[in-house]
Amino acid sequence: DPEGLFTSLEAQIDLEFLKSVILNQILYRSVLRISKSRMQKKKEVETLMEISRELIFLHEENSILNALIFAIMGQVMVTKTAIYLNQSKSFTLKVSRGFKQLPPSLGMVKTLKSILDLNRRREYLMNPEMEEIHKAGGALVVPMQYQNSITGYIVLGYKTDGKNIPETEYDFLFSLAANVAFALENSKLIRESIEKKRMESELNLAREIQQNLLPKNIPHTPGWEIWGANIPSREVGGDYYFIRKVNKKIYIAIADVSGKSVPAALLVSTLHAALFVLSDLEMTLLDLVRDINQLIYSSTTAEQFITFFILEMDLEKETVTYINAGHNPPYLLDRTGELKELTEGGLLLGIVEKTDFQTGEFPLGDLESLLLFTDGVTEATNALDEEYGEERLKRHLSQCRGKNASEWGESLLDEVWQFKNSPVPQDDVTVVVLKRKDFE
Repeated sequence: DPEGLFTSLEAQIDLEFLKSVILNQILYRSVLRISKSRMQKKKEVETLMEISRELIFLHEENSILNALIFAIMGQVMVTKTAIYLNQSKSFTLKVSRGFKQLPPSLGMVKTLKSILDLNRRREYLMNPEMEEIHKAGGALVVPMQYQNSITGYIVLGYKTDGKNIPETEYDFLFSLAANVAFALENSKLIRESIEKKRMESELNLAREIQQNLLPKNIPHTPGWEIWGANIPSREVGGDYYFIRKVNKKIYIAIADVSGKSVPAALLVSTLHAALFVLSDLEMTLLDLVRDINQLIYSSTTAEQFITFFILEMDLEKETVTYINAGHNPPYLLDRTGELKELTEGGLLLGIVEKTDFQTGEFPLGDLESLLLFTDGVTEATNALDEEYGEERLKRHLSQCRGKNASEWGESLLDEVWQFKNSPVPQDDVTVVVLKRKDFE
């Protein structure tokens, strides 16, 4: 029930204010639509006032339409009533009382802005839908207008005494129809407002989950600098990075989870938990990635997957082992200044339950600097719809040899923001830099 979402004090105050505004507008419109000579018709005025007040507390489309049906059948004393509402290309039958069969939609009456008496305007019976309505016992078609647009039609049958509805009741019907059209539009706006608040709440939760899983403190590693940053987009994606020291090993991972918002954040939390637990165990990097892949496969749908890269730096053996599971290849800068891509690995995580991964390995002495990043860096676009791209990234890296890890990472982010002329990313942006301290 959307109404149940208005639980906070602020939302209740907003809704009460909105109710008072709507009530004032509905009553004002009612008075305008009934001429001074009609104001003496006490019962009609009382009915309009009553239905107007009732509409204030109704936010569901069906509830509003049922209130309209009861008001018409009780005041006008007709035996049959139906309501069609505008659904983009046609008017769809929403509610029917008393009619045995009516056309499911009306497709040609958008220009009908006055009440139509099917017994007098028989030219309309040339239309098959109107003819079907007339044969089913429909006598009157009343347009529902909101801001000069037709939002629906009310189809009325004959009175309980078998007579047609007199013109003296047209003002009442037209005013009632307009009030309901107004209430339906406000109901739509309220639902949209509720949905917007729900989505904002969901996004805030996703951001909180995502940020809480990122490293709070970078482990101190003599001889090395490690720097990382994650800049979430407005939509909140699934970028993630992991840095942990376990005995004489340093684990650095980066990932991009498919999807957005809470589902992506929950999948990131699954990955984080697996990394945290498995990195504590005495197991090879290959077994670690295989276990994580099986876990992700068994806990996700076919549409969910993770691009993933993990590196194990063994300070005791002075080796570096890595696996790239479909992620953007990190760039390794060696002592000679040569740039290499780390591509050994296999499929994305979660695609296949059991798959072969290849490990890449090289001596720790070959490593001077390493850049890990997500596609939010290379796919950042400017006003000309050009991507920042791999080539610009490589050129930037070649200019960073004299910088420390944080200077390197921050200068890259600055260049990306300058390229796209905005510090707000279209997609999550994550960068991790590993750098040898003694490099000059």
